[in-house]
Amino acid sequence: MTAPETPTDPWSAVAKAYLRNIAPGFKPAVERLCRYAGIKKGDRVLDIGCGPGTASFAAVHQGADVTGIDSAPEMIKLAKEIANTRREYTFLEGDMHALPVPDASFEVVISSFGVVFSTNPPKVAAEMGRVLVPGGRIALLVWPRVGALARYYELLDKHLPGDSGRVDHHRWADLNLVRGWLAADFDAVASADIEIPFTAKTNIIAWDTLKVSTARVADTYAKLPPEAQAACDKAMQDFFRGHRQPDNTILWPRKALMIRATKRVVVVPRIDTTFRSAIAVLSGYLVSAVPFAILKGIAASILLSGVPSAPNRTFLLSCVGAGLVAGIPGGWLGARLAPNKGWVHVGIVAAVFAVLSGLTVSGLPLWTRAAIAGTGALGVAIGGVILLGVGKKL
Repeated sequence: MTAPETPTDPWSAVAKAYLRNIAPGFKPAVERLCRYAGIKKGDRVLDIGCGPGTASFAAVHQGADVTGIDSAPEMIKLAKEIANTRREYTFLEGDMHALPVPDASFEVVISSFGVVFSTNPPKVAAEMGRVLVPGGRIALLVWPRVGALARYYELLDKHLPGDSGRVDHHRWADLNLVRGWLAADFDAVASADIEIPFTAKTNIIAWDTLKVSTARVADTYAKLPPEAQAACDKAMQDFFRGHRQPDNTILWPRKALMIRATKRVVVVPRIDTTFRSAIAVLSGYLVSAVPFAILKGIAASILLSGVPSAPNRTFLLSCVGAGLVAGIPGGWLGARLAPNKGWVHVGIVAAVFAVLSGLTVSGLPLWTRAAIAGTGALGVAIGGVILLGVGKKL
């Protein structure tokens, strides 16, 4: 029997230890984060950097349908195992800088110490804006480098020098930076402090737990020579000894920050929308009516022997065909100029063209006028399909 392959991704390598040692301590914080985000029943929630799903499960408990995304395959595997087959959960492996989800498909984006590891924060901010509906919210948990947490990371920087070149995840606690990253899509950036204490039975257990449970520490610590590991162990054990309680247990106070923002809603003035709708319908009608009149005139000059002359069957059928052909550019243009609800505007153009260029045409039998109206409306619909059904890039 061959031994199971060791994960090469740093976060996959610590996934089980993270689930066992870190995730339980985050549960109260992610529950509060979900309340801070205003998650309600029926909301579609995206959890970026979901890990084993700690925040995702908290969001579902508030009635949401959740999609969790993480770049570490083992984290996603654990999340799926915990969720089992429940329909409220979808867990995907993916990059936070190119989220594998459609535009405007979520009401809320959350991240519990996930987006802080972004190598390109403006890109992640743009991705969060892309996947949210207008008025959607983001809620993030981040670590500020202050207090006892700052002292912890100072020691890590000293004893794990290879870790110093990694992404500075504390920059997400700088609200000036965050507001700049979010400025393109978000308003109402707010923050709130939250305590996330870490507890352990002894100072030795505290450090032994942390040094194997987070990727940025475990990966670097494992590469140190034995003497450097021993020096690091002593320094960190002494640090946690400083947080010993009267009962000899360890309580390390950690202050985190919750950040919330709302995706901007662009409101188009009603009068402007009405004007643009009128332009779309009028333009669509004219672009159909003018070609129809031209084609009808050409057919008359070719197929009718003189004036006055009774319309023959060939001329009548050519008028019906002209209605179909002329309607197509009108439907296309009406949909192209529509400020919103393109199919509604296509329908209005079709109705106007059918009535004015079909039913009211004089000198033709009733069946011909009805056929012109019907085929004209069909032509407009075809024009709408070309633009709205196939794509506005055409």
